Amino acid sequence: MIVRAVAAMAAALFASSAAARAQEEAAPFAAAIAAFTAADRAAPPPACATLFVGSSTFRLWDTLAQDMAPRKVINRGFGGSQMEHVSLYFEEIVAPYKPREILLYEGDNDIARGKTAEDVAADVAAFMDMKTEALGADSGALRVDQALRAAR
Repeated sequence: MIVRAVAAMAAALFASSAAARAQEEAAPFAAAIAAFTAADRAAPPPACATLFVGSSTFRLWDTLAQDMAPRKVINRGFGGSQMEHVSLYFEEIVAPYKPREILLYEGDNDIARGKTAEDVAADVAAFMDMKTEALGADSGALRVDQALRAAR
């Protein structure tokens, strides 16, 4: 009886873990993006701010607002992300803010996970197309991290 109960609990935990992995693979970083959306509803970010978007370099920058003052900033860094993830969540973490400028930090994780420089450049081009379509050709300047420029 106890063995069955333990086996059932182990199976349930394994199934739950597998389901969580499958959900993360289907929608990576969904929890982080949902947290950004909830934070935006609770306290709308400033208009015409500088948007910092990309991987953990921005996510871990706890003093960004103080360091950039008096510039208005929005930090949408999510650790471990790749360029394709910024594009995947463009409608949630870029477009709504109509930023004055965008500082993008991506490329390191892409290259570390086996993407080629050409792959990363294609992902940046796709992002730029999305930016132009959603925000206009003259919308916020885009500044790309030096590592990404080197990969191109």
